[in-house]
Amino acid sequence: MTNPTNPGPSHLQPSVRQQIIDGLRALADLLEADPALPVGRHGYEFLSFPPPGMHDAAAIAVVDQVAERLGVTVDDDRPWGGHYEACKSLAAGWVTYRFVHIPARAAAEHQARNSYRDNITVTDDQADCDQADRDQADRDGRRVA
Repeated sequence: MTNPTNPGPSHLQPSVRQQIIDGLRALADLLEADPALPVGRHGYEFLSFPPPGMHDAAAIAVVDQVAERLGVTVDDDRPWGGHYEACKSLAAGWVTYRFVHIPARAAAEHQARNSYRDNITVTDDQADCDQADRDQADRDGRRVA
């Protein structure tokens, strides 16, 4: 699956990869050992990306490889300015492994929109209104994230 010019999805050094796996197991053990510890009401997502600097075509190939290994179909939202990703839900959907490629165009568009960020100021009144809207959406069951 990998070659010297395309490091593939396992581009981290084996020791770092193993530390991540060990950390996930330790987290599961911790949560199982102490039922009083809160967990998120929307579940958890493990998010991973192709190596930095990889061109779109190579990154798409890596996502295709990951999708094959996961036994899932690729979700391709590129025609609408979105991402190219492979996603596997576990534990009745409460835990998700998501491997995402953000195309260069989508990243550039995001950076362009974000360049205005420092020019926008939200007043306290607007922030209070936004929070009230989020609270009402929670009560109505409309808010998912």
